[in-house]
Amino acid sequence: MRKSCQEYLTLELSFGEVQHITSGFNLMTQIHEQTCLNKRCLNYKEPLPQQPRCPLCRKLTRKAVIVKTLSEEKFKQPYRTQFSAPMVKVTINSSAREYIQQFAKEMRSSLTRTKEPIPSGYQQLWEYSSTFIAIHSFGHQIMRALQLVAKVDPKQVNFTVVKELGEGNNYTGYFYDTSDGGNGAAEAVFKHLPKLAEVGRAIARDCNCNTGCAKCLIQHGCPDGNTALLKQMGLVLLDAVAKPET
Repeated sequence: MRKSCQEYLTLELSFGEVQHITSGFNLMTQIHEQTCLNKRCLNYKEPLPQQPRCPLCRKLTRKAVIVKTLSEEKFKQPYRTQFSAPMVKVTINSSAREYIQQFAKEMRSSLTRTKEPIPSGYQQLWEYSSTFIAIHSFGHQIMRALQLVAKVDPKQVNFTVVKELGEGNNYTGYFYDTSDGGNGAAEAVFKHLPKLAEVGRAIARDCNCNTGCAKCLIQHGCPDGNTALLKQMGLVLLDAVAKPET
């Protein structure tokens, strides 16, 4: 079953296989240090203390949060779970992608013009595709609204983002029920998305955080590790789907 929400986003309700594989875990730490934020540079996110410019690409360095792996543990046998459940595929068209990319570009420019260290929440704009961030954030914001609109338990639904095969940074989101055979959560997203977007937008805008927090964006059990999330990017899609504010 397929339908369009406004002109930028398409939903497709289907039944599919969900598989989770956990092969181990990493122990990590964060440091706040001068670094290069040029993703094409070998010094990207490498500590460059007291260096105003990157010695390789010569771009200005900025203070940023750098994540370092302290140790890595692998299980002898990966832990696997697999089940069949309803799911809703979320795709956006080329016009939406172009708008999202331009929005992210303007936000990056605004942040760099201040000459101040990039706040940790905004560093996502340099680390991940803007389309990935927007779809992922949108999915989390819809799940937050789902608890209020359809009284869905947070444990009954999840959301993940998959990069499409082929050239370009095209990403697809999937809402899916977390129990074998389904529980109605994904179908509720399919039926009530405009209302969910309206409520999700209100939650995000009423929250006094800057870039997203556990109240409006972060979700326990996120398959993507709660990375590539930024409240403002999700609001771009929420505004496109929800009814115009009066």
